[in-house]
Amino acid sequence: REVGDATGLPIMLHWTVEPELLALLKKGDILAHPFNPPESNQANLFGADKQQADKILPQILALKERGIWTDVQLGTTHHSWTIAEKAMSQGFVPDALSTDITRAMDGTSAGSVLVPMSEYLHLGLPLEQVIAGVTSNPAKIFNFPEKIGTLEPGVTADVAVLELAQGNFEYRDQEKVARTLKQHFVAAATVKGGIFLKGAPPPTLPAGRGAAPTAPTTGGRGAPR
Repeated sequence: REVGDATGLPIMLHWTVEPELLALLKKGDILAHPFNPPESNQANLFGADKQQADKILPQILALKERGIWTDVQLGTTHHSWTIAEKAMSQGFVPDALSTDITRAMDGTSAGSVLVPMSEYLHLGLPLEQVIAGVTSNPAKIFNFPEKIGTLEPGVTADVAVLELAQGNFEYRDQEKVARTLKQHFVAAATVKGGIFLKGAPPPTLPAGRGAAPTAPTTGGRGAPR
């Protein structure tokens, strides 16, 4: 706490339900990994060390009123489908969606933020809130000196253009429990500092040289881009 206060930086704390630890947090701090599986030496919204309540614990419900942010990592670590579904059914929605530089089941890096985005869409989070969870909300949490996480005119053009692919996609949690998603996000184009790194539209032909193809405004199968 003293280091955070001295540097003016927030504390980002691994999930706990211990009142003494939660009392260290203040407005602007972050509590991460709410959907841990119910295992020894782990905590989630419903308890710790395999002791699980039916409802989200009161000290966790009080976090939002205290101005403390919550960050979730949906992937193959710190993630239980059962806990996530139970929490979402009780109205819990974290502020930020992140990767925690997670690992895939084979141990390789699976750090794409498209994973938690796809999983939260499957859990019923509206598309607008999914996008906010990886853009405007993290920008507010970390209070970057430059304006990011927005498409407002005048800001640096760092843009991800995404498509929603349709099909059957299997996503597993830390306990290797699977859910089949009917759609998931895929990257269609990437713009960094106003420059296309991927998915640039075809160039426009000069006048009199024939009609140039135009960049599509919708993704595959009619998905918004």
